[in-house]
Amino acid sequence: MRGFSWGLAIGNLFLSIFWISLFLTNLIYLKSLQPTYVQNNNIIGSCDDLLKEKIESVARNVSDSHTYIIGQYDCSQFSQELVNQLALQNISAYCLTGQVWDGESWGGHTWVEVNFSGKIIPVEATGGYIIADKFYEGFYISSKKGYCI
Repeated sequence: MRGFSWGLAIGNLFLSIFWISLFLTNLIYLKSLQPTYVQNNNIIGSCDDLLKEKIESVARNVSDSHTYIIGQYDCSQFSQELVNQLALQNISAYCLTGQVWDGESWGGHTWVEVNFSGKIIPVEATGGYIIADKFYEGFYISSKKGYCI
């Protein structure tokens, strides 16, 4: 009987260690997750990663599906199409018109911004990519917000 109670005690000890390690492993995993954001009842992941990946994926699809032709399908039409496609993904976006520096001169241009929780994510619709913050600050000047013309 004495051996049985020792065996039971050791079994309970191993079982307790198992449950504690399982709890700690899950706690460490949960603490390592980045915060998620909910938009229109959809969990879209962490803003810095999942949202930007989704935006660039949609922007690439728009850019790749059309040919740039001045006066027929140019930056304005690309931008409007991107805003429409992002809306289908429950991502609110708007067009901006203004000037962009091409390396030699300033020229008229239209692009897109996503404003998510106060963070501006600028998107080049014609190229299908998110514009780097430093480049955006130095080479883009907006004059009208909300117009894709």
